[in-house]
Amino acid sequence: ITTGEAFISGLGVGGVLQNLTIKGQIITNGWRAGTVAYADTDSKIYNVKSYIDLEIREEGSNECGGVIGSLRTDAWIDNCANYGTITVTCNSGDSYGGVAGYSNNGIISNCANYGELICKSEWNKCELAGIVGRAKSGFYRLYNCMNVGKISTVAPDPLYMNAIIGKFECTSTSQIKNNYY
Repeated sequence: ITTGEAFISGLGVGGVLQNLTIKGQIITNGWRAGTVAYADTDSKIYNVKSYIDLEIREEGSNECGGVIGSLRTDAWIDNCANYGTITVTCNSGDSYGGVAGYSNNGIISNCANYGELICKSEWNKCELAGIVGRAKSGFYRLYNCMNVGKISTVAPDPLYMNAIIGKFECTSTSQIKNNYY
């Protein structure tokens, strides 16, 4: 059990993480939480399996995901899966996803979420989804991903809760293909 943000604090520009299976629990009051907190420009994450149960307790705990909290420009996640449960207990409109919490011009391919996502907050602006909580900015790519994890909230009329992408703020040139739930 760790109280903090992530098991791996981040990947710098061009960093690589591959062939990792990780189990555990993270209880966080921080932000950018997940197996990896963030991946910077041109980083690559391949074949990571996360069995981490993630509990977000504090407002401002944005960008939290089973595999990665925040994915930046041209960073790429491929062949990764989340099996852990993600529970949000704070009143926050931040981004939570089974695979990635937030992606800004990132690439997610061949990934899956099997874990349950639970939002215990009555705040209806929580960005919650099986693959990525919030996709933002220019050219975003999401290919061949699948969510089979249950997603639930107590919020009345949730605005951004979906099986694949919670909140989508990208251009029309973005490519989203062959994703299933």
